[in-house]
Amino acid sequence: MRVLLFSPVSLEHNGGAELYLLHFSEFLKEHGHEMKLLTGLPFWRIVRWSVLTPDTRRQLEKAFLWADIVYCSYGFAGVDWALTSLGRKYRTPVFAGHHAPILHHDALHNLWMQTGGRILLGRFAGHHVLNRDHEKLLQGWGVKHVCFVPCGIDRTMFTPKGKGSHTPIRFLFVGRPGRQKGGDVLLEAINQLSEIDRRRCAFRTIGLDQSRNFPKVSRIDHLGGVPHKDIPRHMQWADIVVVPSREETSPAVVLEALASGRPVLGSDILAIRTFVNPDKNGWLVKPGSVATLSEGISRTVRLFGRRPKVLSTSTSLSAEGPQAWSEMSQEARRSTAAFEEQALFKNLLRFCMERFS
Repeated sequence: MRVLLFSPVSLEHNGGAELYLLHFSEFLKEHGHEMKLLTGLPFWRIVRWSVLTPDTRRQLEKAFLWADIVYCSYGFAGVDWALTSLGRKYRTPVFAGHHAPILHHDALHNLWMQTGGRILLGRFAGHHVLNRDHEKLLQGWGVKHVCFVPCGIDRTMFTPKGKGSHTPIRFLFVGRPGRQKGGDVLLEAINQLSEIDRRRCAFRTIGLDQSRNFPKVSRIDHLGGVPHKDIPRHMQWADIVVVPSREETSPAVVLEALASGRPVLGSDILAIRTFVNPDKNGWLVKPGSVATLSEGISRTVRLFGRRPKVLSTSTSLSAEGPQAWSEMSQEARRSTAAFEEQALFKNLLRFCMERFS
């Protein structure tokens, strides 16, 4: 089968959706399918509407003529209309992968999705959703052929290494700049820590814009952009991975952390709650709340910092200090067994082939 994978965003963006397409393309090749990967083609942007440039249209038409099916990363208004129109013109089934929140903080985007975009959803051959909220939303809108397949993880790439439970306790953040990933919440939370807790923490951020004003905190290292192939090394440096996102679809960083044996301190939203079991492989805090995230950091420092009485009534762990970290690390790794990337890719491909046939 000939499969066209398409994203309006370049692979150089290094986002979760783009990495997903890259890994899916490798899976398809390994299983004997022909594959083309088109990403980052230029569009004209009119307010929130994306219009194909003549060159982009020519490239897509040529690819649609070649392909048996098309799998696209869904997200931009206008791109949905262009892809479904090309699908009808060339009788090529187009599958939408909902890697970004269907509804989010942008009012104009939401208005489109609840009106014209909602109608266009019915023109896709099928929909791949990565969380149950999206599944319920699309089904509630009367959209047919919705398949839930969560994000997966390569457990051979992300493995537990390093002793963990360092002194000071090491916290890692991985995420691009902007409101969605909550990097601003983390930085403000660090500012609210007591002087004692600050001295017992070390922080490393990956992906944040280094031009912004960072809080003046000792033991904080802003690395900017880092190639994805280097993320496992940074996971091994960390004791805790912080995921303070305001909204997510299926954050790969959570699975990467857990597979690396690193407990997650994350926002209490469905996309993170799916993977994080409080006091077992991590903790959940109120989304967007600086105060509760700061308190969450303090609580983990006290748990892993050999002060056993502080959390003895609020955690199900049988130990504190390094032993507590070891228990959570083992549970974190075990919790990813059901999310092997290759098995989940097989489920997605099976869905597409059933709809194609």
